Parts: sequence; structure tokens; C-alpha cells
Amino acid sequence: MLEDRMNVKVSFRDNGVEVVGDPVNEYVAKDVIRAIDLGYNVKDALMLLEEGYTLRVIDLKRMNLSRSTIRRQLARVIGEHGSAIERFERKGHVKLKISGHNIGVLGLYEDVEILVEALLRLISGSPHKNVYRFIDEAETQKEVKEMYGY
Repeated sequence: MLEDRMNVKVSFRDNGVEVVGDPVNEYVAKDVIRAIDLGYNVKDALMLLEEGYTLRVIDLKRMNLSRSTIRRQLARVIGEHGSAIERFERKGHVKLKISGHNIGVLGLYEDVEILVEALLRLISGSPHKNVYRFIDEAETQKEVKEMYGY
């Protein structure tokens, strides 16, 4: 399905996936495959084929955090019984997935950028209430920009 829609050839190898085709289509196809690998369902991953959608991955291992700190930060992102992750998704208009030490953020470009910044603030130690306020303020600024055409 992806090969037909993107006009690319996908080959699965021992060391990963190879995508061959137009460079732009290769890039998008790799993002779709990455999204599925992170745990997004196919329908959500295929949103990346639509204009304006993007996937960003926060790799906590690359932040030089200890294993226990990574677990603690992922717990902060998830929240008690999933409450924080649900709130992030609702407030940020994105879809989040956690896989291992990675946090996937999928949605419209501007929404993803806001949520990535919010999550990085949370991971850096900001309290949840401050992070939620940051998202609310960023959403308000976005609405004003859209209203006045900035």
C-alpha cells in the first residue's frame, strides 16, 4: 500500500528498512515506517502523507540520562493512569506514542513543535501545571496568528 501510494520500493533487511524512490517520497515513507515502528496504527501513520503533518521523536537516551531518570521522565509524560499523556494529546492536538526510550509526536507541524517544546520542558524538570500553561499560551498565540493572518 505504501509503495503504491508513494511510488517507492520498500525492502526489509536484517539491519533495518531500505526505501528507494524520489528523495522526498523516500523521506516521507521512512517517517511512516518509523511511526508504525513506534507503535502508531497504520491509519495514524498514513496521516504523514497529508500536507503539513510531521513526526518528531524525542530520544531520551541521546539526552545522556541514566536509565532510572529515563523511566522517571517517561512516567511524568504518561502520568497516573495515562492522565498526562491524554491531556498532552488533547491540549496539543497531536498523537503521542512511547516506545522504549523514545517519545513520538505526530500531528500538524506547528502543533508538534509546540508539544515537543512542552515535553522537553517537562523532561527538564518543569512542573506539569507550567507545561500545560505553556501549551495553552502557545495555542492562544497560534489562534491569534490564524485570526489575523500572521
